[in-house]
Amino acid sequence: MSDLPLLQICLSAMSHSTQVHQEARFAAVRANFEFTTWVPLDAAERLANAAMRKGFTVWGNTDATSAHLYGAGIVRDEDAVADAVVWLRSITARGQTGQALVHHVRPPHRLIEYDSTR
Repeated sequence: MSDLPLLQICLSAMSHSTQVHQEARFAAVRANFEFTTWVPLDAAERLANAAMRKGFTVWGNTDATSAHLYGAGIVRDEDAVADAVVWLRSITARGQTGQALVHHVRPPHRLIEYDSTR
């Protein structure tokens, strides 16, 4: 699943069964944009649903104090990339940094790091 490099990074610390399950879920996902961010635990489900409404396939991983959200999907142009990053900054937990990866037809891809606006 090398076409989703941020997913591979996120999965690298997960159990083998989680890796296999999520790789199968994302195998058919067409994406030119990936993101990974930490979101407030109490808002994780709402924010995952918002990401799905925006057309992203998402995967969340939570523990007792935090929630990590990964998503992949299609953004249509540079304006949509900018809008997605503004939205991601707004949902990222205070004090956290997220990453978005814009896939180009040929590498190198463009990595965008962003901080929370909270």
